[in-house]
Amino acid sequence: MENSNKMNKSTATELRRRAEAKLQAREPEAWPPDTEHEMQKLLHELQVHQVELEMQNAELCRSREELEIRVKERTIELERINRELEQFCYGISHEFRAPVARLEGFGNMLVEIAEVGDKVSIVNCARRIVAASNRLRVVIDSFLALNRLSRAEIQLQKLNLSDMAKYIVAEILENIGDNLVHVSIDPNVTATGDRNLLEICMRNLLGNAVKFSSKTPDASVRFGKRVVEGENVYYVKDNGAGFDMECADNIFLPFRRQQNDDEFEGTGIGLATVHRIIEKHSGRIWAEAKPGAGATFYFTLQESSRR
Repeated sequence: MENSNKMNKSTATELRRRAEAKLQAREPEAWPPDTEHEMQKLLHELQVHQVELEMQNAELCRSREELEIRVKERTIELERINRELEQFCYGISHEFRAPVARLEGFGNMLVEIAEVGDKVSIVNCARRIVAASNRLRVVIDSFLALNRLSRAEIQLQKLNLSDMAKYIVAEILENIGDNLVHVSIDPNVTATGDRNLLEICMRNLLGNAVKFSSKTPDASVRFGKRVVEGENVYYVKDNGAGFDMECADNIFLPFRRQQNDDEFEGTGIGLATVHRIIEKHSGRIWAEAKPGAGATFYFTLQESSRR
């Protein structure tokens, strides 16, 4: 299409050049009146045609640029979907296997115990089956939550993240019954984003910060904002357990926990949820940490995001 327009434009320019050359090659009185009129009319038509071609070519360039943008957006979306599929397969192969194996094992054990009639052992085995079932339900619910999050439409509005952080922290400390964690929140930190999604994001980040610093003497958590090269960078910092930065690439994947389940409770889905929310806001999220010295999670938000 573009080559055809260039050819038409080149042809029109050449015809115009030839017509002008013929007009200039002969004296005006040598031309019959009708012929000169026709030539002037032809020149005018060629000029109009050339303008139309230039307008069409400009429109074609705009359409091509828009198409390239759409292709880029679709490519990014396809890459995201592929990553989600990989994470789903990982979850199926790793997270479902353990509780299903427990259910099978305790089920067989229950059959054997039932034949003997040991009621205490039967009750104990049944409780383990319930625990394995609950773990399986948590995994399934987590997958469903991530799936709903991927399809959610965001509604942008101006938000006061400082106020949001204050009532989230108050709820967290009330639920765990622990006021020994010192929490500092920078005032008047604002952003544009989806209220519900960013509240989920903040609740996960602040909840993790409180949880992983709860066993640290003089535990502290801070939420604030920095401006780095003209960009607002929000952060949640704690002085808790931290983690090895060699594992940093995996911390935002579902069910990739850095601490033992026995040490800190959790589903392993929180940071994956946070990553998905920041991604939907066309932002970035990363972490800096050191074992035993706490962790800091940074994130940015794009106010123009419409995903």
